[in-house]
Amino acid sequence: MNMPTYIWARDYRDDPIAVQFYAPDQSNWKAATQLKPVNEPLTFTAPDFYYFMDSPTELSNFAESSWTVAGDTTDYTIRLALHHNGTNQQLYDYTEMAKKVVAEQIAVYGDPPAFDYGTYTFIADYLPYVFGDGMEHRNSTILTSKRSLQEGAMRNLYTLSHEFFHAWNVERIRPKSLEPFDFTEANVSGALWFAEGFTSYYDDLIIRRTGLIDNKTYAEGLSGTLNNVLNAPGSRYYSPVEMNRQAPFVDAASSMDQQNKSNTFISYYSWGAVLGLGLDLKLRSTFADITLDDYMQAMWNEYGKTETPYTLNDLQAKLAEVTDSTKFAEDFFSRHIYGSEQVHLKPLFARAGFLMEKEYKGRPVLCFGANKIDFEQAEPTISTNTTVGSPLYKASLDRGDIIISIEGQPLDNARVLQQILTSRAPGDSLSIRYKSLGKEYSTTLVLAEDQTLRVIPFEEAGKSLTAEIRSFREKWLGSKAVSN
Repeated sequence: MNMPTYIWARDYRDDPIAVQFYAPDQSNWKAATQLKPVNEPLTFTAPDFYYFMDSPTELSNFAESSWTVAGDTTDYTIRLALHHNGTNQQLYDYTEMAKKVVAEQIAVYGDPPAFDYGTYTFIADYLPYVFGDGMEHRNSTILTSKRSLQEGAMRNLYTLSHEFFHAWNVERIRPKSLEPFDFTEANVSGALWFAEGFTSYYDDLIIRRTGLIDNKTYAEGLSGTLNNVLNAPGSRYYSPVEMNRQAPFVDAASSMDQQNKSNTFISYYSWGAVLGLGLDLKLRSTFADITLDDYMQAMWNEYGKTETPYTLNDLQAKLAEVTDSTKFAEDFFSRHIYGSEQVHLKPLFARAGFLMEKEYKGRPVLCFGANKIDFEQAEPTISTNTTVGSPLYKASLDRGDIIISIEGQPLDNARVLQQILTSRAPGDSLSIRYKSLGKEYSTTLVLAEDQTLRVIPFEEAGKSLTAEIRSFREKWLGSKAVSN
């Protein structure tokens, strides 16, 4: 049950709420929720309507596991309520994986949040008929996936890692631009690159630090994110701060209008993740023993523990304080946050023993990234907006245009196009005949080199690691938890 489906009672938003759930007769259903339990069966309370709206609840015959983590003054219970079609052994194994993630995240911040009522609950539904997603809440998170634990435990764990990191970053370290949250308006913020993006950086990093994946797998994940950001044209038009303000139009919103977001928008999740990666590596390369972990912990100590909403100026000031360098903070924010310049990652990766390069050097292409030519139509049709800067875009072709021939050769299928490109090189000119809005045109396009990037460990490229590189990599990717 997603509580915002209940009626919004504006005049009662500060009043406490009590709710009682009724399970089917003769069922063994229980309740998984962050609401405060009381002595009555399946009865809970919330201090106000905001808290109630933030407290999704599952009633089912879920399986359950739990463990404790130590806080400053008390222990907290971490609870996993798992609704799936698997076995108890799978629950046990997944719990052990989750424990490692939780421990590594606590190590980033130094201590867990003071969870209300002493408990944090993962409400996980891994069932074939659910819609895959994750949503953070103050002391719980909803995790849904069609993937079973038998087939997809690791992929499910990435979402668990992301949402639990929000227990600090977003639920308690909160941007002032989202306070107070208004259920009747679009809530616009310029800080989602930090709130969601840095969280996205850490969700993969944390799993690498647990040792559950190796360096090669971690690098493969980074490669996908880097391609989504560095090869996207959106940074030509907006900075991360400006991009964040499009959230009401792109994040789970819908529109009937034709859009060109593939050219003008970069997700604050992925762009923020690349910013987090870039800042972390720049800090480690520029200062002695200062990392992004230190920055996050400093934000936690001042703004999270006190639950004092922060501004963009606060984020910059805290970076200056952590580095003891106003110049570094001003430079990073002016170039990469208020400006749209990308962090130069290749030399930073090299310090950690990773090679960043074009995956398909010298391969000619007509289009970039996710652009597609649909050969399943009656005629080969461009099915997506052409990417700004790509050969098709420069030749003025766009979505819906039909390619009749290239170099006089009809494109009967994808194999024909591949044969044409195989004998060519980037920079070569090709004649192209196409149909747009019912009229035929002829033009010339110039092939470009495939821009797809990859990141691989030096070892995979046959390069050796120095002691300095090994040390840098271990400090970055090694476990920070006291015990796993």
